Amino acid sequence: MQRDYLPALVLTRSQDDAETLNRALRGAGHAMRTKWVSNFDELARAIKQEEPDLIVSYTKGAGAGLAKVVELRDEHAPLVPVIAISNDADESSVAKAIQNGARDLVSLEETERLIAVVTREFGVLRQARALQAAREQLQEYEKRFEGIVSETADALAYVQEGIHVDANPAYLELFGYEDKEALEGMPVMDLFAPDSQKILKTLIRNTLKGKTQDETTELKGRHQDGSEFDLTLEMRSLEMDGEPAVELAIRSEASDVDTEGIIQELERRDSLTGLFNRAYFGEVLTQRFGARQDDGQGRALLYMRPDKFDVIKDKIGTVASDDILKKLAAIVREHADESDFCARFSDNIITVLSERGNISIIEQWADELRNKIASEVFEAGGQSTALTCSIGVGEMKESVDTPDTLLSHAEQAATQASKAGGNKVVRYEPPETDEEGQLSDHAWVKRIKAGVEKDLFQVVSQPIADLAGGDSSLFDILVQLRDENGKQHEASDFMEAAERNRLMVLIDRWVVENALKVLEDRHQRGEKHAFFIRIHHQTLGDAKLLEWIERRVQKTSIPKQHIVFEISEASVDKRLKEAKSFSATMRKHGCGIAIEHFGIGHNPTQTLQHLEMDYLKIDASFMDGLESDEDKQAQVEGFVKTAQSRKIATVAEGVEDAHTMASLFQVGIAYIQGNYVQEPEVVMAEPQ
Repeated sequence: MQRDYLPALVLTRSQDDAETLNRALRGAGHAMRTKWVSNFDELARAIKQEEPDLIVSYTKGAGAGLAKVVELRDEHAPLVPVIAISNDADESSVAKAIQNGARDLVSLEETERLIAVVTREFGVLRQARALQAAREQLQEYEKRFEGIVSETADALAYVQEGIHVDANPAYLELFGYEDKEALEGMPVMDLFAPDSQKILKTLIRNTLKGKTQDETTELKGRHQDGSEFDLTLEMRSLEMDGEPAVELAIRSEASDVDTEGIIQELERRDSLTGLFNRAYFGEVLTQRFGARQDDGQGRALLYMRPDKFDVIKDKIGTVASDDILKKLAAIVREHADESDFCARFSDNIITVLSERGNISIIEQWADELRNKIASEVFEAGGQSTALTCSIGVGEMKESVDTPDTLLSHAEQAATQASKAGGNKVVRYEPPETDEEGQLSDHAWVKRIKAGVEKDLFQVVSQPIADLAGGDSSLFDILVQLRDENGKQHEASDFMEAAERNRLMVLIDRWVVENALKVLEDRHQRGEKHAFFIRIHHQTLGDAKLLEWIERRVQKTSIPKQHIVFEISEASVDKRLKEAKSFSATMRKHGCGIAIEHFGIGHNPTQTLQHLEMDYLKIDASFMDGLESDEDKQAQVEGFVKTAQSRKIATVAEGVEDAHTMASLFQVGIAYIQGNYVQEPEVVMAEPQ
């Protein structure tokens, strides 16, 4: 499961303990989300619900209480590390805690050791989960490969120390044996004619040494009835249960086994359900989306979500619930046509790409599938249960811009079906507004595109003030959008919709072009201002737009130091390589680089180490209550000192009052920005 935070459970009587731990770890660069639990019952429920990466237990010692925490961990999440926190963290207590199952015992007073232990355990957990996933996938691949071996027309057998340990049906039939039990333990020499046995023995010995891998040899086999026949034998060495073995392969003329194709097919399949996996689904979705035609053919994406599956899983257990998913996948396969593409998209989500006569026929097919699932009895783990599904249908029509948008439509429709009680098929219909009267993504997409095409966007600036009282002439560039009725919309109204629908590249291009026009006009009037112009992570991923920005910068007559490109820390996290390349290019031309919303990303230290910058803009969340929060003051002061050591100017975002400004002055902040300084104002109502 991919997530941008590290969930932790903190067992303690005081919620303040959990908050203190959270602040310490976030200050060290860990994107924590802690949940406070005060007793063992809450802990047991939270382990199942939250799927934590860390369990922390405040304890006076390392005895029964800690042992109970470890017991609950072992029952519900055996890979997750348990760390004990105690004021008494001497060598003896640490040893006792580890003996009771904790990974370590630490003290809050030793913050550096606490951070080091947590960092170490997160790394160990990631490796353990990756190893577990690899093992599970390998086991599933082995099962499926065994099935392929059983079905192939080639005669295959496996030999260790000259003795048969396994063979497929084709091999048994070739030599006249009814079942594997009759052959297992029999010397391989017994199945070959006397004049071939010496050659066979040499071949096996050389194959184990790697000398005759995959070479073919003509030999004579001996049937169980004593008759002899000619055969062509191939051998290769391998391991079985950790011991060296040899595979004997006698190719059949009827065999059409494509080993490379088999491996490729295995890589495309989900190991549990046998449906295609998410990665391959993404490839096919992109391919079919790009190849769609306006020919009247119905094309849609179905998003299937089992109703109340968590309740079923709690009732019958994880292993049995996996069997439920297998049967659900089998029903979908049976109901689907050859042209339908079925995949396991995530844990319990199945997606189907369907092409039929029209969208109504697809909806009818989906409803038949829904009804078939609802009528089945699912048996697993010695229990039986009923299951229904909510199915969302997203139509692949010309007005849908991207595969991500299509997927979002289908998912939203499935959610709508779930909220309506489940066991329903719902086709996505784009609403203009939601229940609270807010514009939908569909409506925003239309307005954003119209804003670019008809120049309905407006450049807005907010001054960045020198805290020492000097004239900074620095301005942060924002953007507003006017609708057709002249109503103004702030960036916060539409930016999330723009990001979800991958429209930030359009907006960034418009802003860069028009902000530079305004800046050029100011410089011609003698106003030597500098503009901070934002670049979104989607833009960082668009090489053509970055090349256009570089050409536009080279073209302008503005002194390049008056152009500062601003990238959020979250964008750096997502596009570190591209952010480094872009910042290096812009600084080479003389432009400035600013990092905004600093301090709340995954790894602030990484941002400072890998990216050269001129300005560090500390996130507004640190300003809330700064004057009375010593922890925040210490964090901000740490950021300032680090920046100063690298000759980076610091800017405080979101300053709203004089008390905050005074605290910032004390810790050495160079610049401040916020409504206390001045609210944003439109600097270009009409395009230049």
